Amino acid sequence: MTKQLIYTSELIGNPILSTDFSKEIGKVSDILYNISDKKIIALVLDKGGWFSDAKVIMATNIESLGEDAIMVKSQDCIATVESDFLNQKPSSLMIDGDEIKKLKIISQSGISHGKIDDLSVHPTGLEIIAAKASDGFFDNLTSQEKWFPISAILSIGQDAVIVSDSVTPFIEARDNQKLEDWRSQIKTKTDEFIS
Repeated sequence: MTKQLIYTSELIGNPILSTDFSKEIGKVSDILYNISDKKIIALVLDKGGWFSDAKVIMATNIESLGEDAIMVKSQDCIATVESDFLNQKPSSLMIDGDEIKKLKIISQSGISHGKIDDLSVHPTGLEIIAAKASDGFFDNLTSQEKWFPISAILSIGQDAVIVSDSVTPFIEARDNQKLEDWRSQIKTKTDEFIS
């Protein structure tokens, strides 16, 4: 059964298979997004280096994103680009997976909701559907996931994602539940330790 949404964090390291020869042609090392269109624009196989060019597969060649593999049209769809292209992106609209996870999430009224931790995308349309907010590693271990619709994003810049105030009650409700769960876990562990 195919998942309706794929988490981009699950794509890193997945094999890329060509449907023409049923052959693995690489593994995903990063993802490039167009932040204004809210879509994946390319999968990065190799970021390149001083003496080698980067290798990418443009979104137009991606047939589907699966839980276990990414399917592409042909083994010939790997594009070679100068590694500088990835480091000095030609457009301020392009952002990679590492950069997107550094962005702070701030509501219209100035309330911080952590940083983007993950994105969910449609497996064939490659549109970003939702974003996951996180306050860090400990938050990921101790709380419910805090997803919000990508439509709540008002703007994305170099330092922050500005979201509509409509997301604040949703995220805060989750935070209150997290706090209660966390307190309960601590009390249970404390009681176990004392007895």
